[in-house]
Amino acid sequence: MTLFAQKLGFNTLRLFTVTGEGGKSFFDIKNKTDKWAYPQDVRDTIDIETVCKAVERLIHAHHLYGEIINVGSGNGKRYGEVGKGIGKWMKYPQRQYEPHYWEADTTKMRRLLNL
Repeated sequence: MTLFAQKLGFNTLRLFTVTGEGGKSFFDIKNKTDKWAYPQDVRDTIDIETVCKAVERLIHAHHLYGEIINVGSGNGKRYGEVGKGIGKWMKYPQRQYEPHYWEADTTKMRRLLNL
């Protein structure tokens, strides 16, 4: 992806887990035990307002060329921290393609988009 972005000159926002009002989010399922598997897994969440600001700033950032920018909080939270009070954790094999630790490196976001 990086080579294509640089070669073709398009910029990309790589969104992590987006949360907000009016839709399903990571936090909407925190009390449904059938949706949980691994309480130690970490996910990075970002609110929709920040995502909108990132899109707006990228649209006006004509000086950027071929950048891939992570949009996240930079502070991952364990499923177990978010879903405190859940009595049991469902057991099933973790899918090989799902990361255990998913946290954004927001260095570029802060530097290039001033967020």
